Parts: sequence; C-alpha cells; structure tokens
Amino acid sequence: MTVTRVETQNSLKNLRGRSVRLDITAHDAAGKIYNIEVQRKDAGALPKRARYNSAMLDANVTKPGDELENLPETYVFSSQRMTTLGINYLSTTLIV
Repeated sequence: MTVTRVETQNSLKNLRGRSVRLDITAHDAAGKIYNIEVQRKDAGALPKRARYNSAMLDANVTKPGDELENLPETYVFSSQRMTTLGINYLSTTLIV
C-alpha cells in the first residue's frame, strides 16, 4: 500500500445536521480510503460509531450522478480503551 494523502481532524457534514469529525483519513494509490479513530473513554457505541463513520465517508466521496459500483473501498479502524474486571485493554473494530 502506498499512502498518497493523509488528513487529520476532517469534518464531514450530512444534510440532517449530524456531522462527524474523523481523527485520521488516509487515501492510497489504489483509491481506497482508510479512517482511523481512537477513543480514549470506555464508553460509546464503538461498532455503530465505526459504521456511521463509514457511511459518512461514502456519502462525502460521491457526487450526484456517480455510479455506486464506482464507490471506493473504505475501511474504518476504530480503537477504544476498555476496562473489564480492573484490566485495561484496547478493543479494535474494523468496518469494511
């Protein structure tokens, strides 16, 4: 993989007013898009947040009239610090 562009703290808006700020967004030479999110709190709907970020990426890379079969591959990596029974660990979710 050859990364061609990296953006940090990228804000995406939708028509209904709920926006999202993506921690890191990277694009590679093959046209794939990667979003990397890191949550420091042991709270939040990690898989659903990753799914929402993936949908926002899709919605913001298309233009009116684009064919959906040309939609680029997107990957969302979402990591969250968790604590269970006093043990700290990192939980990572991948949405393809």
